[in-house]
Amino acid sequence: MSKNKILIVYHSVQGHTEKVAKLIAEILNADIKKINQNQKSSGSAIMRTPRILAQMYGLQNLDTSWIDIDEYDTILIGSPCWMYKVTPPVIDFVKANDFSNKKVGLFITHGGDYGQTSEKFKDLLSAGQYLGMLEYHSISNNMELRLKRDLKKFKNCP
Repeated sequence: MSKNKILIVYHSVQGHTEKVAKLIAEILNADIKKINQNQKSSGSAIMRTPRILAQMYGLQNLDTSWIDIDEYDTILIGSPCWMYKVTPPVIDFVKANDFSNKKVGLFITHGGDYGQTSEKFKDLLSAGQYLGMLEYHSISNNMELRLKRDLKKFKNCP
């Protein structure tokens, strides 16, 4: 494993989490993988709603076995916040992987209150060092500056 190799893994349906993930990857010079890689994060709300509902209620399982985390030291996982928790595809990704000897951080995008999302996510991790959570209620023009500042909040993150 090379020192300080970082992977950004994220799930995005409307595009908000994707914007944040891409900026983080650029800032940290990290590799990036989208869990729902075959789905566009745009389109009208009417077109997105069935996908969102299917994923929200676990009716659409997304294969994450193609995402190999072995060569990475730090994994930053991005998710929209749905009903005060990360999305089912992110939960499935976390449950399917062994984060032993890895640093793991969470970033979420949300349109309202995120409740106990950080604590619930930390409880999902069976191994690894939890770096904490960053949350974004709105995506603004100065996101890059905000992310550079916020990424310093992750303990031991390069």
